[in-house]
Amino acid sequence: MKRAPTLILVLLLLFALTLALSPRHARLHKLKHKRQLEEELIVGAEESAELFDHPRIHDTSEKIHEAAERKNITVQHLEEIKRTKLRKLQILMLDRQRIEQENVSEGRRLKIEQRRRGGLKPESYDG
Repeated sequence: MKRAPTLILVLLLLFALTLALSPRHARLHKLKHKRQLEEELIVGAEESAELFDHPRIHDTSEKIHEAAERKNITVQHLEEIKRTKLRKLQILMLDRQRIEQENVSEGRRLKIEQRRRGGLKPESYDG
């Protein structure tokens, strides 16, 4: 009878070891690993497809520099364009002031002529 508990203990230990080292467990691990690998490949394929859809930033900046070289865009060139535009704006402003002065002068001239003809009284002249 003393050997019965030892025998039961050994049988339970063997049973536990067979469950822990079952070949089915290894198969499940391989399947899980294979599934993870497939998912990673799918994600990698999607990411590479996105790279083809969207150009890399480096490629875009290279295109910008190439276009700038083709159009001869330099700091000096941009400053020259700025000076030209400022000069045109100054000319437009001077023309506008001249036209306004001519209109005021024309208005004064008309008032003086009307006053000479007797159309306006002298006190209504702004003068």
